[in-house]
Amino acid sequence: MEAVAIMAREKQHKKWQNMVTGLTLSLVLIIICGCSSKPPRVYKVAYTAPRGANDFYLSQQQKPADGHHWTNGNVDNVGRSLVKTSTQSIQASNEYHLGPGDEIRVKIWQLLDMDRETSETTKINEQGQIYLPVLNHIQAAGLTTSQLRKEISKRLGQEYLRDPQVEVKVTNYRSKEVVVLGSVGSVGSVYLEKDNATLLDVIGMAGGVRNNAAPNIEILRGAGKADPATWDSTNGKYYFHRDIVPVAKLFAEDGSQVNPLVYPGDVIKISSATEGFIYLSGEVNQPGAKPFNRPLTILQAISSGGGISKIGREQECKVIRRLSNGSEQTIVVDIAKVRSGEHRNILMAQNDLVVVPIDPDEKFWHDLASLFNAGVRTGVDASYNAATGEPTGIGR
Repeated sequence: MEAVAIMAREKQHKKWQNMVTGLTLSLVLIIICGCSSKPPRVYKVAYTAPRGANDFYLSQQQKPADGHHWTNGNVDNVGRSLVKTSTQSIQASNEYHLGPGDEIRVKIWQLLDMDRETSETTKINEQGQIYLPVLNHIQAAGLTTSQLRKEISKRLGQEYLRDPQVEVKVTNYRSKEVVVLGSVGSVGSVYLEKDNATLLDVIGMAGGVRNNAAPNIEILRGAGKADPATWDSTNGKYYFHRDIVPVAKLFAEDGSQVNPLVYPGDVIKISSATEGFIYLSGEVNQPGAKPFNRPLTILQAISSGGGISKIGREQECKVIRRLSNGSEQTIVVDIAKVRSGEHRNILMAQNDLVVVPIDPDEKFWHDLASLFNAGVRTGVDASYNAATGEPTGIGR
């Protein structure tokens, strides 16, 4: 019995020793963790795909990780719908929705190193995705930088980091292209940097309007994209809606400003004030070559030549136009009826020749009046010598 009692006491002693050891270790861990200025945030080993590996970027033949396959057409349609579905909300917002081609920089604090940030600059591929270490492929097209940051933070918080700190910034805008042509500081492509970009924004990005610009700016809606919806099978051409914005209205400061929104795929044309010449001949007061400013009407063209002379026949003016196939087209215009509004004031084309013929009746009466006036002006002014009675001077 004494042996059993001794064994029981030893067992109880070991139990107390184990409890004391456990409490001591717990206190040590609590003290160590409590004194640590930077508690560890990474609680899962992160794998980084090596640069240059075959699986670093998703190939164009593969589908994205979420199972949705984005083609160029789908991305473009989504991008345009984001702009056009709710004009009021977009006008109230200055955000930018990402798209294929945009380059972004993502910074993640303490992802791979406790004391450093991981910075990755990547380009959104044609499927609308970006690649990031650890997270692999993430859908980015159609999101704002704020929405993408939240998505990255959410995925990091699920498996890798506690309270992840993420920063997303666009470094190169390349998804929303607008083409600007004509009299601007820099002709070519302009990439929109916000969803609600206006004509004035785009003109500013293109270097401003030059002094020799024509009075009007043309916006060809969607002309930068060969959209099947704009194909006219009858004429075999693409058709586009055209908006005309007067330059004076674009820069107006009296409350009458016209500054429409511009969308990806639009082409903005700012013609030069002198695109070429038109030619006036016949019975105009100032015949010759005149600068061609688009748009130019027949009445404006004749006015640039000082108007029709007194013997010009307004009813049979001719516009001789050279066509693209090399032939000539003759358009007979009754200027009197155009002026009264009975006939349309036709638009001129570059290199048009306007011929104003002579009116025979007006010429006859004009010549007769000229002769009569000349006779009066050359009347004889005779003075006589009182002694001889002969004239001493003739004419004056």
